[in-house]
Amino acid sequence: MTEIVCPVLLLENQMKQSDEELLLKLDKARWWMLREVPFYGQIAMNLFDRLDDEVKTARTNGVTIRWNREHLASLSMEEARYVLCRMALRCAHQHLWRLPNNGRGQRASNYELEYVMRGIKGVDLPKGSEVCPKDFEEKTVEEIYHKLHDQEGDEGGDGQGPEDPCGGFDPPPDGGQDDQQDDKDKKEGGDGKGK
Repeated sequence: MTEIVCPVLLLENQMKQSDEELLLKLDKARWWMLREVPFYGQIAMNLFDRLDDEVKTARTNGVTIRWNREHLASLSMEEARYVLCRMALRCAHQHLWRLPNNGRGQRASNYELEYVMRGIKGVDLPKGSEVCPKDFEEKTVEEIYHKLHDQEGDEGGDGQGPEDPCGGFDPPPDGGQDDQQDDKDKKEGGDGKGK
């Protein structure tokens, strides 16, 4: 007797296997981090993964990393390690809490972390990623942010900016820099909109 297979079920099974392979890639990258960069590896072990095609590349809120399936599948193992390391560094360096969640904040984070990660062996910067300009090297993320503001004026902070292949960050569930400023303004009798 011939077995009849529903095309939808077959596709679902292939997707599940594909998701499993993607999650296995992330597990391998985490174990590599624990061996090679254990401090950041420990942080990565505490971040949950979620495959989410609503993001263009990868994003973290300090609790979860949301990964675009197609983007993750396109990364080599060395590039996947790089992006995972960068997600852990965003949390370790507290960029989610120190920077506004806008285009300029994302770029400042990307520049600082690209410079910091140059010393990590066994990872590759994905093609098309932002590279830290020479005049931003050895600067804090706040210094980079303010230099970007000086160069771009008020326009550079709008929106999320282009999505870097190394991903970005979302506001943390407990409130980020923007929420902290709003709280401070309200305590001082303002409307929470800053000065």
